[in-house]
Amino acid sequence: METKHSPNPEVIRNMFSKVAANYDKGNNVLSMGVHHLWRKKLVKYANAIPGQ
Repeated sequence: METKHSPNPEVIRNMFSKVAANYDKGNNVLSMGVHHLWRKKLVKYANAIPGQ
């Protein structure tokens, strides 16, 4: 896909700021809370260390 102009960085920053405010709530609703289990399993599977 080709774009004819570069998006304004400020517009993109504002869009992500608006999405971020409600992202966790939406994730909770759409996954019916199961995303917490997925996240824990993924961290365990990845052998993640606190702070990574």
